[in-house]
Amino acid sequence: MDKANHSQLELFSHSKLPGAGGVLSQNFFSRIWRYEKSVLIIIGFIIVGVVSFSFGVEKGRSSGISRDSLAIRQATTQPKPQAPPAAQAIIRDQTERAYTIQVASFQTRNLAQKEEQLLKSRGHQTLLLAKSGYIVLCVGKFSDKNTARVLLSELKKRYGDCYIRRL
Repeated sequence: MDKANHSQLELFSHSKLPGAGGVLSQNFFSRIWRYEKSVLIIIGFIIVGVVSFSFGVEKGRSSGISRDSLAIRQATTQPKPQAPPAAQAIIRDQTERAYTIQVASFQTRNLAQKEEQLLKSRGHQTLLLAKSGYIVLCVGKFSDKNTARVLLSELKKRYGDCYIRRL
């Protein structure tokens, strides 16, 4: 067969083959490179956004913790009147046998004080305790559990999870 009759060879010229440096090759790779740049820029923005969000959350968490602990420290560092040593022994004896009813615990002192005012308006003796990052609201001071149970049944109507505890 004659090579001149092969029309297939004419369909594929060497200058237009991909990778041969033809016009098709330059346009194709330049378009892909533009898309790759945009995708890489978008991925970069997403990574920077996630990292900055993480640092912001961590900073907010640490400032929130320090603000709450500062309020609790201020509440617990108020000067307490000192009793004579004989009176301290009597007070220690009374508190070892004293019971109270824990009504609720709060993360902020403001909420605890609002609830304390509500209980005081109903005629209850209240007590706020700072314990491991929380403000604990207690009602009453009883010498034994049986006298505390009477008030406990009344308080359970409003505060379902309240219980008797030692001071």
